[in-house]
Amino acid sequence: MQKRFSIMSRRGFLLGTTATLVGAGLGLAAFVGSDAEYREQIKGERPETLSVREFAILEKFAETIVVPNGANVPSTRTARVARRIDRELVFHAGKLKSDIQQSLLYLEYSPPSKGAFSRFTSMNESQRITYIEALRNSTDVTERQIYAGLRFMCIFFYYTDERVWPSIGYDGPFVDAKPFAAGNSLQNLPPLEPQRNAEQAG
Repeated sequence: MQKRFSIMSRRGFLLGTTATLVGAGLGLAAFVGSDAEYREQIKGERPETLSVREFAILEKFAETIVVPNGANVPSTRTARVARRIDRELVFHAGKLKSDIQQSLLYLEYSPPSKGAFSRFTSMNESQRITYIEALRNSTDVTERQIYAGLRFMCIFFYYTDERVWPSIGYDGPFVDAKPFAAGNSLQNLPPLEPQRNAEQAG
């Protein structure tokens, strides 16, 4: 992701959202969600840079924004798009990392500002698509930047997976890739943690 984008202060938005939730009779704690809920969603991934919450939001956004072309190509989860982005952020501490983190939290908690009393990760696919389209077409430049920035990362990291290339008619580069051990390529990522069953989790 080359272009950085700034996120304006959302304190007023967050305060307004809280008031709306209370007024609607919804529990704020339930709306915010727990780390346990988000950890269940990411199914064994262990992010290095993002929090479990932020990672779950990114993974759900990637799943919604990227539509695999054909039955024999990997999903964004199989391609570990969110995990590769998380790994890349190890090398981009500072403003870029902060912007992405703020963007993800805005994505998760801003739906009530548009009349949807749900977190982004709690929405069904149709609702998520509608909400993402609202960000894309928003008159608020910050919302459009959030959409464009997150979309660019997800598209880029998905289509750099060589298993996707045949579906778009790409034969690969003329020169063999030379990944370095600390890079974000799929083979450099640690394996997923085994999921504990309900009895073990209790």
